[in-house]
Amino acid sequence: AVTPTFKHNIFNLNDGGVQGSFFPSTPVIVSVIDPGEIGSGSIIVRISSLIDPTGIDVTLNEGSPGTFSNTNLALMSGNNRVAFGGSAIITVFDTTFTVPDPFVVQTLGGPPIIIVSNSDKTGISPVFTETGLDTNLYVAEIKLGATTNSATNTLASSPGDIFTVVDLGGGNFNSGYILGNPDVGRGGIPTEVNGTVTATYQGDSNTFSIGHNPGPGRGSGGLVRPGLVVDSPPDENNDSGGGGCENCTPPTLGLDSNYKRIVQNGFSFNDNAVDVEYHYTSYPLIKANVGEENKIILKIFDDGGTQNIEHVSLAFGLGKDQFFSESKATINLDRTLDGREIISTFDPENVLDDVKIVTSKDFCNNFSSIQCLK
Repeated sequence: AVTPTFKHNIFNLNDGGVQGSFFPSTPVIVSVIDPGEIGSGSIIVRISSLIDPTGIDVTLNEGSPGTFSNTNLALMSGNNRVAFGGSAIITVFDTTFTVPDPFVVQTLGGPPIIIVSNSDKTGISPVFTETGLDTNLYVAEIKLGATTNSATNTLASSPGDIFTVVDLGGGNFNSGYILGNPDVGRGGIPTEVNGTVTATYQGDSNTFSIGHNPGPGRGSGGLVRPGLVVDSPPDENNDSGGGGCENCTPPTLGLDSNYKRIVQNGFSFNDNAVDVEYHYTSYPLIKANVGEENKIILKIFDDGGTQNIEHVSLAFGLGKDQFFSESKATINLDRTLDGREIISTFDPENVLDDVKIVTSKDFCNNFSSIQCLK
């Protein structure tokens, strides 16, 4: 048989993370039996997903004669690939933590959040600081360096490592992957709940499904997983090296992290435009009639250029203290490296019809020449 097979028929999103005594994930293992390759030592299998149809090559090493398997494949909830020496920002939303003083910015209490890697399975537990008074949103930045230093939130890692954020308060987790891979049996592929991942070898393919990673999480209804944003992404022209970028601005519809206005009228619904703030933006209640077309406009700035914006999601039907994953319906746009745009929806109650997305470049504001993806 030459068709790739999987250890299981379904995996939860963020399976395939670092294995440790406390860590709940399952290795995502791909296997191929090919008697024609006995003694070759290894073969290469292409791994792709709906979000990343181009995919990555993963090396399967020979165990018993003619049987090949990988080391570990990380299923990531975003394109969390980071250059060695870069950093990542982790966010946690928690409404259950008892705040000692509502007029003082707090640090997160309760069960710890641990970040581990293949190089350090003990990991670090950074301090999470609230983003403002009573926001319930806590943030920590970690660095991915050669040795662990808890004082500087640096986690020991190596090129090719999978690093994983584990919330011991609910068992939820999120994974990322460090480029420059010496262990070619490891890899990371972005995907999503209810999506699929496909392994292809010599023209034969096999596909498995992505389930929902359970866990009560924190806050009302629970966080699906700790947020993970690569703050020092790899050099697009050199995936294997580097310390990432410096002073990067995360994609924004309004302000940068220094509260400088970059985008004017970053969001509009049926031509009612508003300037988007950093964490929360008030918006008037607008009546939408069944059967009528509604037009939403987003203007997104990325300091790497509009071509670097790979994924955009819009969620409907959320109430106070609910999370993106609890939406009644979502519209998603994924943009591939070869220029394709893939539209998908999550709509179990059939409230959306005739969804279309049009993209173009537009000036972000009227006081500079910088461009946004519209």
